[in-house]
Amino acid sequence: MTHIRCPHCGHETAQIIYGFPVMDDKLQKDIDEQRVYLAGCEKMIPPASHHCFYCNQDVYYSFLPVDEAETICVEFKIGEFHQGYQKIIVEKKEN
Repeated sequence: MTHIRCPHCGHETAQIIYGFPVMDDKLQKDIDEQRVYLAGCEKMIPPASHHCFYCNQDVYYSFLPVDEAETICVEFKIGEFHQGYQKIIVEKKEN
């Protein structure tokens, strides 16, 4: 996982998850260890990508560094909120 530091205080930030995710043991552990922050359904424009628990600030990045060693798939959804969307998936293949 790529670690993003808070530009306000320098501490490590947690990834923000919007909506109502399916709760499982892994997600609960990530929440307990402050690696994930649940933000509910309200999104700011532009939406924050990370949250700092230390200074309670949201962090906005238009581009996030990608850890190529751990990334196996990138998924994009393009379209309207109520009228469906097109999904584009780019998957990593061996060599």
